[in-house]
Amino acid sequence: MQFPSVLGIPSVFSPKRFTVCLVFLLFFFAVPTLLRAQISGSISGTVLDQAGAGVPGAKVSLINENSQEVRDSITNDSGYFTFSAVLPSTYTLSVEAKSFKIWKQTGIVMHTGDVRTISSIELKVGAASETVEVNSTLAEIPVDSGAREELLTSRDIEDLPLVSRNISELLKICPAWSRR
Repeated sequence: MQFPSVLGIPSVFSPKRFTVCLVFLLFFFAVPTLLRAQISGSISGTVLDQAGAGVPGAKVSLINENSQEVRDSITNDSGYFTFSAVLPSTYTLSVEAKSFKIWKQTGIVMHTGDVRTISSIELKVGAASETVEVNSTLAEIPVDSGAREELLTSRDIEDLPLVSRNISELLKICPAWSRR
């Protein structure tokens, strides 16, 4: 069966070509929606001096405690910084500025989709060779958003009560998935 010609121009689409094109277009528009599932988070904060003013130009380092990967940022004129696309892991945040002691916080645990604002970054006047270290011993719960995410282990997935044991049922527990 051939598709009818339009304006006297013969159609180049056979039913097989039409089906292939239709499937391609469906995947082209559907796959990006599935890929937008959020697997990373962000850390931001404001660096202040003892008087409560923002410290511009401070070097902020985010160090992955597992891989030792270091990401650096510089605070803006208000002392604000942000790190986006932060993968789940445990991090150390370090802040250095001229004429101030080094500020450091260890044990910042990031989960999938966490949006953290570090609010207690106050630099003290002193030499850069001195370090003020803040240790995190408890798991921090983000207070700036109502979202709470957790990583699922393979054991957690095996224990899920799936009615049909169909793998597509797992999509319902993915971040940013919704039934429309």
